[in-house]
Amino acid sequence: MQKQNNSLIVIIFAHFAVIFTVLSQMLNYQRYFRPMMFACWGIVLAYSLLAKKAVYINSYIKTFGLTMLFILLHNIVAFFIYDKIQISNYFQVALIPLFVFFTMFQVAGHITPEQFDKILVTYCVCGVFLALYLHIEYVPDMNTWLSSEVYIYGSKNSAAQIFISTAIILLFYFKSDKKAVNILKCFLVIYLAVISMLLQCRTALLGFVCVVAYYVFIRSDKKRRLFFLIILLLGVLFVISNKSLWEIVEHTFFLDKYDDADLNQLSSGRLDLWVEALQMFSQKPILGNIYYYVDGMYISVYAALGIIGGTAILIPWFKRVSRNFKALSFAQKHKSITNLESTICYLTIFYLIESTLEGYPPFGPGACSAMYWLLCAYMDYTYYKPPQGSLVPIDSKLAK
Repeated sequence: MQKQNNSLIVIIFAHFAVIFTVLSQMLNYQRYFRPMMFACWGIVLAYSLLAKKAVYINSYIKTFGLTMLFILLHNIVAFFIYDKIQISNYFQVALIPLFVFFTMFQVAGHITPEQFDKILVTYCVCGVFLALYLHIEYVPDMNTWLSSEVYIYGSKNSAAQIFISTAIILLFYFKSDKKAVNILKCFLVIYLAVISMLLQCRTALLGFVCVVAYYVFIRSDKKRRLFFLIILLLGVLFVISNKSLWEIVEHTFFLDKYDDADLNQLSSGRLDLWVEALQMFSQKPILGNIYYYVDGMYISVYAALGIIGGTAILIPWFKRVSRNFKALSFAQKHKSITNLESTICYLTIFYLIESTLEGYPPFGPGACSAMYWLLCAYMDYTYYKPPQGSLVPIDSKLAK
C-alpha cells in the first residue's frame, strides 16, 4: 500500500514539476515558479527512490556523471593555476539535464505508457499557455511589433525551445485517426510557429524547418513528399506575393533592419564573436577561460573549458545523439518503431541546429530543454527494464 502511495505521489508531482518547468520561463513570475519547480523535481526523485528502494543507473548516466565530475576537477585545477575561483557556466548549465535524466530514469518504473502520455499532454498544454501569455504580454499589436528594432522578449530562445518541442511532440508523438484532433494539432503547431516568429526566434525556426525537411525528404513516402512539396511551394508563393505577410517574414528575421547587410550582421555578429572566441581559446588552449559564452556551443565550450574540458562536455551530447539514432535504427530493423523513437530523433535534429547557433542548447539554459532529456531517459529505460527492488547498474541494449 505504501509503495502504491509513493508511486501516486511521484505521478502527481511529476505533472507539477513539468508545469512549473514551463511556467518558470515567464520572467515576471520566475522567482515564484523556479523554487516550486526544483521542489517538485526533488519530491519526485525522493519518492521514486523510496518506492523502489533502489537507484537505477545505465551506461549513459555513468558517462554523464563522470563527465561532470571531470569538469569539476578541471575547474579545481584551473583555480590553482589561475589563482581565481570560478565554476564554469557549462558545468552549471549541464547539471540540470543530468538531474532531469537521472530523475526520469527512476520515475519511468512507476508509470505506465498511458500515464507518461498524460505527462506529455500536460507539457503541451503548458507550452501553448506560455505562448498565449507571451503573445498577450509582449505583442500588443502588429504595428508596434513591426516598428520595434530590438528583440521584444529577453528569454526568447529559451521560450522557443519549449514552443518547438511542444510542436514536435504534437506533430510526431500524438498521432490520431480523428479528423478533429488532427485539425486542432495543426492549428496549435501553426500558432506555436507564429509566436516563435513574433518573438523573432530565428534559430528555433531554422531548427523546426530542418525537422520538417527531414520528415518530408527522408521519412515520408513519395506520395506524401510530393503533396508536401506542392503545399510548400504554394505557401511560399502566397507569402512572397502578399505584402503584409512578407513584411512579417522580413521583420521576423530582421531583414528589414539589416538591409544590404553582410552575413555577419545577419547573424547578429556571430562571425566576429566566433573569431573572438577562437582567439580567447588560443590564449588558454588547455584549460580554457572557465567562464565564457558565445552563441555557438561547439566553439563556446572550447573557449570556456579548453581542449580538455571542451571535449569532455561534448561527450554526453554526442553519445546522446548516437543512442537516439541507434534506437530509431534498431526499431526500424525489428519493425517495432514507435512514436517515441521518431519524436526523440526529430528533437535531436532540432537541438543539433540549436547547439550550432546558440551557446547553451541542448543543456539549457535553465530547464527549457528538460523535456528533451526527460524523453531520452524514458526511452533508455523502456529499452532495458531493470530488475525490481535492487540496486543495479543497467546497461541498455543500445550501448552494445
